[in-house]
Amino acid sequence: MSAPSRVVIVDDEELARERLRQLCTRHDRLEIVAECPDGDQALTAIDRERPDLVFLDICMPGRSGVEVAQALVDEPNAPGIVFVTAHDEFALRAFEVSAMDYLVKPVDRERFDQMIARVERRRLASPPVPANDLRTLLEELRTGPSTVERFVVRDPKGHYFVRVDDIESATAEGNYVALGDGRRVHYVRETMRSFEGKVDPARFVRIHRSTIVSIDRIARIEPLGHGEYTVVMRSGARFESSRASNHRLRALLR
Repeated sequence: MSAPSRVVIVDDEELARERLRQLCTRHDRLEIVAECPDGDQALTAIDRERPDLVFLDICMPGRSGVEVAQALVDEPNAPGIVFVTAHDEFALRAFEVSAMDYLVKPVDRERFDQMIARVERRRLASPPVPANDLRTLLEELRTGPSTVERFVVRDPKGHYFVRVDDIESATAEGNYVALGDGRRVHYVRETMRSFEGKVDPARFVRIHRSTIVSIDRIARIEPLGHGEYTVVMRSGARFESSRASNHRLRALLR
């Protein structure tokens, strides 16, 4: 029997790493040899551990997953790479064309199992994707759009989409972000930092550590004194800003 595949998990979000770890432990053929919160540590761990497979988050502060992959593409014994993305439709199309695999956050157990089966089949029978194809894909990812058009929401009946155009506010609630559209609230498993990185900064503004609002849906901004404000949305929802974020509101008022 051949040795298990050595795995490195790379993601700046602890919850995302935990989810991948849980899914990996269900497979005897996978052995996690390192977990890394950023691209620099990932390259060090990959050089040290020589893994067979790397789960690599595309969007990370500092060195991104794309830059990590670019550093590995010409290595003679480069590991297989499974990119982890958050509803980036451009990336998904690129992966499909290039026959590379990917996972979409939040990672689904059935999808993960299907991906592992494909990776094992390719490892045993298929030639690797040509380096030129990988370079083309990485360049497309590097220059492609970085914002999303919709978020996927899960409920007991299945999945549905919330368009970014319909979002009035996003507030942190534990391990979720609550997306308000003025009528109801939709819960997505995201961090505020992750959500903020997926929406257009020209359309959304962070007014508090736990609150982001749509600029176009602001009805008025009321001063509270001491440099603080209440932001009133068109739906009537009210949010208080933090002093640390007030420079953004003052910029809007100018």
